[in-house]
Amino acid sequence: ELAYKTVTVLVIALVIAAIIRFYERSREEIQATTIQLRTQELEKERALKLATEARLSSLESRLHPHFLFNTLNSIAALISEDPALAEQTVQRLATLLRTSLDACSRSRVPLREELDLVTDYLEIARTRFRERLRYSIDVPRALEQAAVPPLILQPLVENSVKYAVS
Repeated sequence: ELAYKTVTVLVIALVIAAIIRFYERSREEIQATTIQLRTQELEKERALKLATEARLSSLESRLHPHFLFNTLNSIAALISEDPALAEQTVQRLATLLRTSLDACSRSRVPLREELDLVTDYLEIARTRFRERLRYSIDVPRALEQAAVPPLILQPLVENSVKYAVS
């Protein structure tokens, strides 16, 4: 009977030891997974911060101060000359600035919105360059809902105006 009790105690001790070992291993795995998740979250936050900073930097580079000053000077000249066009240009400039600021919070926009933004930009530029600036936008309707990065066309159009018209 002593041997039976000894074996029983030994088996119970081994089962308890196995349970404790399983518990400890599970706890270590949970801690490791938690640390890994926190690391991934920090990396994701860091990446989002960098992406936001890059977008803001991109936005700043797109809204060149000379464009803004030239536009404001054109509007000032139009006020007495053509008040309706001056008002329309102010509205287009406001739309352009608002869209540029909103672009930072969106990863994709419909191509139609991009084309509207480009049209506003070109019409603003036309108030300055008058008949020297002619443009045509020809995009099939089927593509107008295609998702594109915000402000993707703006640098192309700005450079076209800068080098072809200026």
